[in-house]
Parts: sequence; structure tokens; C-alpha cells
Amino acid sequence: PVEEGQIPWQVFLTRSWTDPNGDSWVSWCGGSLIAPQWVLTAAHCLEDEGVAHKPQEMEVGYGSVHRSKLKTVKVEEVIPHAEYESKGSDIGLIKLKRPIGIIKPIEIAAPEIDATLHAGNANAAPTYSVSGWGRLLDIGDIDLATQLHQVNPQQAQAMAEEINSPEQLRAADLVEVDIQGCAELYKNV
Repeated sequence: PVEEGQIPWQVFLTRSWTDPNGDSWVSWCGGSLIAPQWVLTAAHCLEDEGVAHKPQEMEVGYGSVHRSKLKTVKVEEVIPHAEYESKGSDIGLIKLKRPIGIIKPIEIAAPEIDATLHAGNANAAPTYSVSGWGRLLDIGDIDLATQLHQVNPQQAQAMAEEINSPEQLRAADLVEVDIQGCAELYKNV
């Protein structure tokens, strides 16, 4: 779990829309505040089949590690990477309707600074910090429900909701694995 103020640039993106059949939907993603009025996120959070989401359908939550305590700001512009669908550039930007001036944006290191940071141990694999409100376990919904019901039938639903979409922001450090190492790790999956 992340404590208040530990990752102040983390934001929560929400999209609410109604499909052509009249069904209402809500989806969400995470992002990083990189300037007072700009959020960096994944392109897959910003478009469907090459069409950018409408800004009026989106909102950005900020200012807390608890989803229930987030303040919100409307979105002015949605900019998925132009080559996302064809080249896999899964990155995009959101321009907010107003700046969030009370939160310190994340500092993005220039390549020469990044090289200096890793120069101390050139043979070590880079480590990256990730954060978000996403699923805590990689387990199927049916398996999860069955296992939780066996552990505590009265609390199974609440535990499943917390595992699938935690109230409090979480973080982890990940070590980079090269493509050959990744293939070796997943060869039997």
C-alpha cells in the first residue's frame, strides 16, 4: 500500500459512456501527472479501434491514495499516440481543463540522466517502480470467487472487490527482464 504523499503524481482516469444499445459503461486506468495540466497514460486507455475517446466522457481523479477521497478535474483533450494501433506505441496524453497546481508532477529523466543513474552498476538489470489501483492478483474471477468463498463465505464479495479494484493505491518495484529471459520464464505457460 502507498501512503499519502508518497506518489503524488499518480492519477485515476475514469471514462463513463453509453453505447449505441443504451447500456451504460464505466472504465478506468491510471496515469501520471507530468505537468500541471498534462497526464501521461497508455493509449489503450484513450481510444477504441483507432477512435479517441470524447473528452467530455472522461474525468481525472487526483490528490489522494484512496479512490473514495480523490478530487476530480474534467478533460479538455485526449491524444493517443498516432501509431498506437499499427506500431504498438501504447502511450498517450490527456490535457486537463484546468491545471492541478497543488501536486508535484513526476520528473521524467532525460537519457543522459538515466544513464548516469545506472552507471554505478552497469551489469544490473534496471528496476522500475509501478503503481496503480489495479488487480492485486492475476487469478481468474471464477477461481477467485471459489477460493474466497472457501476461506470466508461471509466476506467473499468484499474481498473479491478489494483484490480486483483496491481502494488504496498500491506500488511495486519490478526488475527488467530481456526478451530471451521473458520467453524462458513463460515457456510452459
